[in-house]
Amino acid sequence: MRLTIDKLILWPKDSAKRIRELTFKQGKVNVITGDSRSGKSALTAIIDYCLGSGTCAIPVGEIRERTAWFGLRLKSDAGEVLVAREEPGDKQSSGDFHWFEGQGVELPARPAKNAGLGDVKVRLNQLARLSDLPMVDDEETAYRVERPSFRDLVAFNFLPQYIVANPYALFYKSDHPDQRKKLQFMFPLALGVDLSNSLALEQERRDLTRRLRPLEADLELRARTRERWLGDARGLWWRARELGLIATEATPPENLDGITADLRRLLTESQDPLPRPGAAAQAAELFAMLRSRESEVSSRIRSLKLRLQRLASLSGAAGDYGSGLREQQGRLGGLGWFGKHIGGTANCPVCGSEQDSARHELTRLEKLASDLGRETEALARTPVVVDKERSQVSEQLAELEEQHRQIRRERIQAEGNQQDHDGGTRLEDVQRFLGWLEKSLEDQTGSTDDTELGAKVASMRQRLAAIDRELAGDARKGRLETALKKVSAGIAEHAGFLGLERADEWIELKINSLNLQFTDQTRNRRDVLSDLGSGENWMGYHLATFLALHHHFARQTHSPVANFLVIDQPSQVYFPAQILDEHAKNKSRVLKDKDKQATRRIFEALSRGIESIGKEFQIIVTEHADEDIWGEIERVELVDRWRGSRDYLVPRAWLA
Repeated sequence: MRLTIDKLILWPKDSAKRIRELTFKQGKVNVITGDSRSGKSALTAIIDYCLGSGTCAIPVGEIRERTAWFGLRLKSDAGEVLVAREEPGDKQSSGDFHWFEGQGVELPARPAKNAGLGDVKVRLNQLARLSDLPMVDDEETAYRVERPSFRDLVAFNFLPQYIVANPYALFYKSDHPDQRKKLQFMFPLALGVDLSNSLALEQERRDLTRRLRPLEADLELRARTRERWLGDARGLWWRARELGLIATEATPPENLDGITADLRRLLTESQDPLPRPGAAAQAAELFAMLRSRESEVSSRIRSLKLRLQRLASLSGAAGDYGSGLREQQGRLGGLGWFGKHIGGTANCPVCGSEQDSARHELTRLEKLASDLGRETEALARTPVVVDKERSQVSEQLAELEEQHRQIRRERIQAEGNQQDHDGGTRLEDVQRFLGWLEKSLEDQTGSTDDTELGAKVASMRQRLAAIDRELAGDARKGRLETALKKVSAGIAEHAGFLGLERADEWIELKINSLNLQFTDQTRNRRDVLSDLGSGENWMGYHLATFLALHHHFARQTHSPVANFLVIDQPSQVYFPAQILDEHAKNKSRVLKDKDKQATRRIFEALSRGIESIGKEFQIIVTEHADEDIWGEIERVELVDRWRGSRDYLVPRAWLA
C-alpha cells in the first residue's frame, strides 16, 4: 500500500492566523529536532488522530487550545488525499472529518465537515484493499474479530516514546488486550501469508458449517426414523403375506428399502388374495420365532448391564486399593535413609551384644517396598483398561437395545395379526390392511427417503474439505514460517549493524507472544526482549524489527500496511532530554563520544533501512539530538528545528 505523508497541517482557531504546515519527503529520514515541550511527541498523536483513532491522544494545552483542525495531505495509489479532523474540545474525540481526494489537492482556508469517522475508516480500508469479511466469527466461543482494518495495521507505523525502548511491548497499543488479540490475527495478513481470497474462503467455510449443522442433524434424525420404521415395515410385510397379498413361499428382503418397495407395490397392483394354506400355522411360527429372538436379546442385555455394573464396581475398588497401596508406600519412604545409616551389625541397647537383626529386617522391608511398587505400577494401568472395556460394553448395550426395540415392534405387529386371524381371508380385512398400509407409507414419505439430502450433505462436506486443504494445510504453515524466517533474518542483520547484544544468536519474531525470542544454542537457553539488559538493546531491537518488517512489506505485490514509520526520540536511551537541550544551547555540557557515535549509528541504520526498503518509504523522526550528531548522513534531512526563538509546533504568532 503506497500511503505516505506529504504534509502535516494545523488550522488555527483564530482564522486571522496563518496555517501551520510541515512537509515530509519520501525516500528520506525526515528529522524534526527541538527542545523539550516543543510539541515533538504530539506529532505521533496528531497523525494517528487524523487516521481515525478512537480517542484523541494529542496533549491538552497550547496545541489543542490554539488548533481548530488537524490534518494530513497524503500520497496514495489513488492520488492525493486531504484528511482533516476537528479538535475535540472537551470530548474524547470528534467524529467530524473533511476528506478530499484528487490531484494537486489545495489546502482550504478552513476545512468543512463532509465525512464521519465511519466513512474515513471505510475509505482507508479500501485504499489498503482490505476485505470486508470478518476474520473470526466463532459462535461457540462467542468471540468475534471484525473485518481486517487499516486501524489495526497502524501498529506497524508508530514507535512512540513509550514504545520505542519498551522491554515488554514491541508494537504500538499491543499492551491493550483487545488490540493485541487483533494484531495477532492480522499478522499473517500483513506478512502476505494469507492469500488474497483467504478471507472469502474463511467466510465460505463459516457459512457452509452453519448450513451443514442442521442438515446433518436432519439426516441423523431420518436415520433414526428409518431404524424405528424397520420393525413396523417387517410386521406389515408378514401381515401382507398372511392376507395372501404376497406369495406364501416368499421371504422378506434383507434391507428396509426392499421391504418398503414390496409394500408400495401392493398399493399399485390389483389385489386378489392368494390361497393361504397353513397361514395360521405360519403366523404362529413367526410369532414364536420373534418371541424367542426378543427373549434372547433381552437376556444378552441383562448380561451386559450386569457386566457394566461389575466394571463400575471394579473401577471404584481399584481406586480405593490404589490409595491404600500409595499410603503403604509412603510409610516405607524412609527406608533409603535407614539403608545408608545402618551397617551390618549393631550393639543391642539392652545387653550390649552385637546383632544383625536390623539388617535382616531392613532387607525384608526393602523387598516389601519393591513388591508394593510393582503392584502399584500394575494397578495404575487398571483404570485405562477398565474404562476402555466399559466404553465397549456401553456401545454393545446401545446396539442391542435398539435391536430389541425393533424386534418388539415387529412382535407386537405379528401378535396383533395372530389375534385377528380367523383362518380365512376376508375382503374387508384386505381393504382395512391396505388402508392402514397406505397411511403408514404416507407418514414415512420424506422422512425415510434421504437420498437427495444425503447427496447434498456429502457435497457440502467435500467442499469444506477442499477449503480446509487450501487454507489450513501445510502450504499456509510453510508460507508463514518462510515469511517469519525472512523477517527474523532481517532483524538479526540490522541488530548486527547497531552492535546490539546477542545479535549473533538465533533471533525469532513470535506472533503468539508479539515478542522476540533469542536462542543461545550452545546453552540451549531461550530468552525474550525483556530478559536483555539496557535500554540500548530494547530500542535497537525495536528499530531492527520495524525495518525488517517494512522491508518484507515492500516486497509484496500489494501490502495493506502504509509505507511510513514515525519514531519518537530513539536517542533517549543514550541522552536524557535535559542533556541534549543544554548541549544544543551551547552550554557547558560535553557529550561522551561513545554515546554520540551510538546515537549517530541509529540514523545510519535508518538510512540503510530506507535504501533497502525503497524510495517510496519514509521515516519521520522527532529528536532532541541536533545535526552535530546526525548531520551529513545520506538520506537524512532536517524538516524543522524547534529551538530558541524559532517557532515550535504551535507558531509564536498564534500565541500573540
